[in-house]
Amino acid sequence: MRRNRVRAKGVRVVAVAALSAGIFVAVAGSSSADVTAVSGRAFGYYTNIGLFGGPPTVRGFGQTIPPGTPLSASPSVVLPSTGGNVSQTDPDGAIGTYGPANIFESPGPIVVSTQGTIGPGGSVTSSATVNGLPHGPFSAPPPGGVASTCTATETGVSGSATITNGILVLHDPDDSVSGEPGEEIVTPPVNPAPNTTYFGVIANVDNNFKIVFNEQIVDGTTISVNAVHQYALGPVAVGDFVTAQSQCGVTVAASTTTTTQPSGSTTTTTPVPSSTTTTAPPGSTTTTTSPPGSTTTTTTPVGTAGGGVSNDPGSGTNPGSPTRSALARTGSSLRAVGPAVVSFVLGLLLIGFGGPSATARPWPWNRRPRS
Repeated sequence: MRRNRVRAKGVRVVAVAALSAGIFVAVAGSSSADVTAVSGRAFGYYTNIGLFGGPPTVRGFGQTIPPGTPLSASPSVVLPSTGGNVSQTDPDGAIGTYGPANIFESPGPIVVSTQGTIGPGGSVTSSATVNGLPHGPFSAPPPGGVASTCTATETGVSGSATITNGILVLHDPDDSVSGEPGEEIVTPPVNPAPNTTYFGVIANVDNNFKIVFNEQIVDGTTISVNAVHQYALGPVAVGDFVTAQSQCGVTVAASTTTTTQPSGSTTTTTPVPSSTTTTAPPGSTTTTTSPPGSTTTTTTPVGTAGGGVSNDPGSGTNPGSPTRSALARTGSSLRAVGPAVVSFVLGLLLIGFGGPSATARPWPWNRRPRS
């Protein structure tokens, strides 16, 4: 059956052409978004505490003098929106005093920095390190300390904190005695998970507190990381204080996608099957399939010489599917010659288009896999 072979070949060519076209379309482009502005900040410490019902006042980052003093000042840095590299070091630390109490104390050094760039691949990195925290419910005596760092890019933000030689006293009924009933002292993780939280009571003054290690606050493309954030919940002291904060943020332009295609034009061509002629006994239908625009089907009834019906060449045409076109045109002719011829011709068509045949070869999708 030559017709079957030619059409099967045509189907394979069309499938290969379609696959090739699909591969070409799938050539991936690149997507990018530029960082148009950056923000970065870091400071050593900040306290905002009110004692015995009084109004809270600020020491360290953001303080005014008075009530703050030069000794209570904290090093801090801010990154320009166009990027840069800024750092500051306080070698002898700071003390945040409220009346008789030192809420914050560090012998130093305190080191803060922030740096960033804009444009493609722009980013921000900030860090803050406070060395030596000798007093308080949380302490990190020298050579211990706390640190935070953060990063912001066009793809996201991240942060972390480090606690070195940390000690946290959650409950201590008698701070002059060790190991008494009710005493609870823990060692914070060196690299605590984000927002690791404890609750406790300050010995002797019975002030409640909450403390968060590696506190992370994300707002869109900006992240703030506090190595330690203590909340004074009263009744004696109310407010909060932060040790070693770093902040990072980026402003990202709307993303664009660029698709790169090979140079020159690409053309996908679907071959048209070559002309095929099938001849059947007298009274049957002879179908000749040629390139588009030249397919004619002629039906000659038995005993009628020279008679016949010519179909409209455009009827039932489906580009790239000569089998469907031939069947459509054959059907139009058969309707004109009567039921007897229809039955005879349909039987031949079943044989020609896949019926039992000793020489017919199976279509590709009917082939059994080799055992």
